[in-house]
Amino acid sequence: MPGSRAEKQFIEGKGQGLPWGDADERVIKAFNLRLPEPLHMKLQFIAEHTPHSIHNFVMEAVEEAVERELESLIQMKGRR
Repeated sequence: MPGSRAEKQFIEGKGQGLPWGDADERVIKAFNLRLPEPLHMKLQFIAEHTPHSIHNFVMEAVEEAVERELESLIQMKGRR
């Protein structure tokens, strides 16, 4: 159920045998992302005109997208 303890555990990967369940947040993995030049230039513009670095801006956007997708998967799984 949305907002339930089971949902929170699923997202965190606890008790589900999910790949990230035992991951160590202190370990940083590199990921190479190829961007079209216009998108990269937009990110540079944002970084120059806000307190965000490109890395922090993209990291926050990716984290939010991943959480939304996991919530969607949970909802789909609950409908089965």
